Amino acid sequence: MLHPKKLILLLSFAFLFACNHSTAPNTTIQGETWTVRASGVHNTLYSVAKMGSADSLQLIAVGDSGIILTSLDGITWTTRISGTAYALYSVTYAGTQWIALGYYGTLLTSPDGKNWTVRNPVTQNSLYSATWTGSSTGSGTGLFVAVGGYYGTKVISSDGVNWTARSAESDYSLYSVIWTGTQLIAVGYHGTVLTSPDGITWTNQTSGTENALFSIVSAKTGFIAVGESGTILTSMDGVIWTARNSGTTERLTSVFWTGSTGSPQAETQFISTGQHGIILTSTDGENWTKQTSGTMQDLRSVTSTGKQLVAVGDSGTILTSP
Repeated sequence: MLHPKKLILLLSFAFLFACNHSTAPNTTIQGETWTVRASGVHNTLYSVAKMGSADSLQLIAVGDSGIILTSLDGITWTTRISGTAYALYSVTYAGTQWIALGYYGTLLTSPDGKNWTVRNPVTQNSLYSATWTGSSTGSGTGLFVAVGGYYGTKVISSDGVNWTARSAESDYSLYSVIWTGTQLIAVGYHGTVLTSPDGITWTNQTSGTENALFSIVSAKTGFIAVGESGTILTSMDGVIWTARNSGTTERLTSVFWTGSTGSPQAETQFISTGQHGIILTSTDGENWTKQTSGTMQDLRSVTSTGKQLVAVGDSGTILTSP
């Protein structure tokens, strides 16, 4: 039989071991597990974006028939009046206002995500993506740049209200545009990649693929573009592009880098979503892992609040992780 003092010592070690393990932090990684949320609509949702931090958050999703949804947590969503029946393909927060754009050159702005104003269109071509070259804090001046189809449609604005159409330097539709801090990069149909220092003059770059590119994102390590047939390209400068193995042939329609949210998490990652509920994650942009989304609906867009991922897609689908 153990001596009473030894028995007490062993029990003390056991207690400390149990406490250390029971208080271990939750190791659930964003993007590995997903939960379906109720959107209250059946419209296809083409885009989702966020403004603010996790403590003062606003999420907005847009889609078919001018649908606009807002949320403070990614779980409960409220339908807003957009003032248009046209499909909205993209929404972004640009400094001091929200901008939504879509079919037939539709342009909307809002100061708060709740009240929207329809702006005069300057093109009859659909607009698929917009970015702003100003400060993310809302200070300083910048240029609003939107792209679409056909033939490399581009429209620009200094205030988000009055827009001007620019000449096309591409034969193909453009689906996504970003501002990197030093240049604009737009991607589109037939592997199109264009770069511009100012939104006025654009240069065609060689992507190395003829597959359509639907989305591009900027990260500390460079840029990633995704597209048709599981295409994933990476680049350090927006000029030279390298094809990566995605492990899928599904269409990839969105890519996001969690580092852009300023998340305090030690590890940032890339998230790509697309056809038939496909979700891919990567920590380096080169090696990708397929995750289980729990849906077969096409997922059109994904964003991060810093604490959770939010993906939207067909039939009003909204997913969050974790």
